[in-house]
Amino acid sequence: MPAPPPVSALTSKPLAMLIELLRLQFNAAGVYIDLGEQGVIAAQQSEQYEKRDWLSQLAGARAGLLGPSHTLVTTIDLVDAPPGYLIVQSPSSAYFSLESLEQVNSYAAIVSALLEQNNQLVTQQQRLAELKISLQIADSGLFRVLINEGNFIADETTASLLGINDAHFPISIDAALANIKTEGRKLLLDKTERILKLGGRDRAVFQMEDGSWCSALFMRDIQVESGVEIKGLLRTYTVIRETELESEQHQAQLEILIKQLRASNRTDPLTGLANRIELNERLSVITRENRSAATWISMLVLDIDHFKAYNDSFGHAAGDAAIRQVAAIIKHSIGQMDLAARFGGEEFCVLTPSPADQALALAEKIRAAIEQAHWHAGAVTVSIGVCSMPAAQFESDSLFKSADNALYEAKRSGRNCVRAFDMSET
Repeated sequence: MPAPPPVSALTSKPLAMLIELLRLQFNAAGVYIDLGEQGVIAAQQSEQYEKRDWLSQLAGARAGLLGPSHTLVTTIDLVDAPPGYLIVQSPSSAYFSLESLEQVNSYAAIVSALLEQNNQLVTQQQRLAELKISLQIADSGLFRVLINEGNFIADETTASLLGINDAHFPISIDAALANIKTEGRKLLLDKTERILKLGGRDRAVFQMEDGSWCSALFMRDIQVESGVEIKGLLRTYTVIRETELESEQHQAQLEILIKQLRASNRTDPLTGLANRIELNERLSVITRENRSAATWISMLVLDIDHFKAYNDSFGHAAGDAAIRQVAAIIKHSIGQMDLAARFGGEEFCVLTPSPADQALALAEKIRAAIEQAHWHAGAVTVSIGVCSMPAAQFESDSLFKSADNALYEAKRSGRNCVRAFDMSET
């Protein structure tokens, strides 16, 4: 494999996740975000990236489809900067279409939003770096407080931090914590109560009314004659803590956004089953990890019999209801290690780590359950093709094609039946 192109440090985890998602969806040989002077800031590739003048090439291309290289290109709008480009190099002409380009255009809009958020995050991180240079983080050291019947006696370190005038005079716990913001005060009271009842170690991070932050590590408590003595370590911060929290929260929000996008992009909206993207990734995982394992991989390919006639007779709403019910029966029939997917219209697929006899039994179980089910419009049956092969010999294309051939044999045999592909004929 050729060396990858240089990737800028601007690459964020959400952008990397999005690029991986694109690579899987299009089975791409390469996916790149090219921002011109900033270079390629995110990439997933199996082929060498060739730097080009995409603007001039797009001017002479048909809507971003560059024929000779099977490349989909769309622009990324950037604030106060020249446009960037989202480039998908697909080795298969199946993905080389206007419909595919529309999907890439949708991703480009998401990339644009992520880049803007990523720039904000970089700005925050630069601000944080500057603050760390200009501001000090002060370790206040060990603290010791004595608690007796709701009263609080602090050492000089703790008293100074909490703004207590007389470190040796007992005051109420509420008064001692008066300079702490409400949320932090409640947290400290809960932690203190826990320590008093159960002992042990605990930690609390809280904010003072002046905006500074503190952390307290409760290391041990000792029962003494005048009450309970709690010892620990105090550390105070300035606005650095707040900036760090902003950056952490911002990054977390971006990652949640991508996870939600990833989940929605791997699920068929009509049935809730996996879609082709999830199926392809599972096949890729098997290819990488299970090739040398002494196990079997089987695939079931299912097709609802005479579905077009069913739609014509009962309407598309009834057809959708039938697809959902078939999906529910499949999902109920398979095991925890199996994957059920809908990969187009009335077609379904089940991937299972089972040998041939178990895969055939599963296929017959699904077929019989569908035949015997109660249907609101008209009766539904399915034809099923099965192929099994040792994981050590696993080839995803061969497995699918063989199961698909077995499906057509089931249709030729009168439908509503199961047929297996005979590996000895290959």
